[in-house]
Amino acid sequence: MRKESYATEYEEMIEKTGVPFVPNVIGKDLIFSGCLTAAIVICALVFGPAGPSGPPNPTLIHTAPKPDFYFLPIYAILALLPAYMETFLLLVAPVLGIAILVLLPFYSGTGEKSYRRRPVAVMVVLLAFLTAGLLAYLGTFAPWSPHMEAWSSAATPMEYVRGRTALELQGAILVQSKQCRNCHSLGGEGGMRGPALDTVATRLTQDQLIRQVIQGSGNMPAYGKNLRPAEVTALVAFMQTLRPSYQPAARDSTQSASR
Repeated sequence: MRKESYATEYEEMIEKTGVPFVPNVIGKDLIFSGCLTAAIVICALVFGPAGPSGPPNPTLIHTAPKPDFYFLPIYAILALLPAYMETFLLLVAPVLGIAILVLLPFYSGTGEKSYRRRPVAVMVVLLAFLTAGLLAYLGTFAPWSPHMEAWSSAATPMEYVRGRTALELQGAILVQSKQCRNCHSLGGEGGMRGPALDTVATRLTQDQLIRQVIQGSGNMPAYGKNLRPAEVTALVAFMQTLRPSYQPAARDSTQSASR
């Protein structure tokens, strides 16, 4: 149907095969919209949050507040995006999105309507649902949040301390006492904010480990002022043992090339 002759063709089609939307069909749409609105309100009353109950207890300090499931994608994307993009996401992006939807019929009122002939549009919709679903899944366990009790509740696996030297065992104790396990997992237990320590010796050399501990990088704070040189030595000595037996330790590529 061409845009120039749309009105004429529409009137001819109505006379032959259909009825006008106003006033014949709009009444059915209003009834359906009313039923849908009532269903949403009923679901909110029945399945919505019950709200606070009982007197407040200030001794409950170990809390992990999360939004309801329909806000989990927003919760996840706000946690994952850099801080400088939060203003755009919260204030600018919704306005732009609503403006695009309002203007959509004016600049894209013609063309193919069937989804069978619009594979790009179908892929965009599927990608949007997949992204929202993945963000909602991440929001259920919040891997970006440190597990503040992991350093005391997650024991060091036996395979990582068996047969270790006294210096390496001291490093294992430091991993626990300095609360490294809150952000780094070991043996599948601990935080997920940072990379797992199980294979750290295959990724970083001794010098890189020392630099990482002292200077920090990314989300990891610098521990240079919180650790004595002897503690740094012990900590790095233990982390150098954290690799599978079938994988070699990380090597300095510049030194290998010079030999």
